[in-house]
Amino acid sequence: MPERLGMRNTLFTCIALAVLLLGSYLPANAQTDSLRLINQSDSLSPPTQRPLAGLKPQSPTLSLPTKRKFQAPIYVEGNRLKFHLRIPLRKGIKFTFPKIIYAGKTPPYDPKIAWQRSAIIPGWGQYYNRAFWKTPFIYGGYGFTGFLIFSTHQNYKDFQRAYRIRIQRDVLMEPVSEVDSFFMTTQSIFETSAPDRLQDRRDLLRRNRDYYILLTIGYHLIWVLEAYIHAHLRDLDFSEDLTLRVTPGILRDPLGASSNGFMPGAKVTITF
Repeated sequence: MPERLGMRNTLFTCIALAVLLLGSYLPANAQTDSLRLINQSDSLSPPTQRPLAGLKPQSPTLSLPTKRKFQAPIYVEGNRLKFHLRIPLRKGIKFTFPKIIYAGKTPPYDPKIAWQRSAIIPGWGQYYNRAFWKTPFIYGGYGFTGFLIFSTHQNYKDFQRAYRIRIQRDVLMEPVSEVDSFFMTTQSIFETSAPDRLQDRRDLLRRNRDYYILLTIGYHLIWVLEAYIHAHLRDLDFSEDLTLRVTPGILRDPLGASSNGFMPGAKVTITF
């Protein structure tokens, strides 16, 4: 019995020591875990600096990365139209369009811009000068000269072909195709006229076609000049003091036809 009591007391003592040791370990482990969480939260927050003496502490600010502004390839800068070409692994190429493409606000009207635009596109200079009513006349003239050039060129090609067929068939005595034979029967002038006559008519049509092309170029230059002059007149300021007065007067006769050397006349006075 005494041995059993001693063993029981020893067992109870060991269990009590184990409970005491376990109780002392759990609070220490919990304290270390709480410190670890505090350190992790401090690492996520931005670092703060200790304020100097005499200065108020400032709240920490979090700086976010700023987004880059998107820049279109074509943009307007300084009243000029520009184009920025981006090439991989190379520096970008910047190209500035001429002033005629983007002229900004009007008026004032720039004669240089007016004639340059009119030279590029017919009627663009008149549109710049706000003379919209001239557009039908401009393109009507281009349509007429274009019709003359087209019709004359077609006739030139027909006589050129007829002359070639007559030389091949009548002079060189070579056979011609059925298509060429049918073409010769479309107009009687191709069969009745001599080859020399066909050649002269062909040369005349070619010369007229070239004249019509030169006429179209001159017509275009006239409208370019008109846009330039109109831009000058748009900003021309006539003073209110401009007057024209016609009064009767007596003039000296330079030929001496009158008896007294004087003759009636009119006096014109222009005030600018």
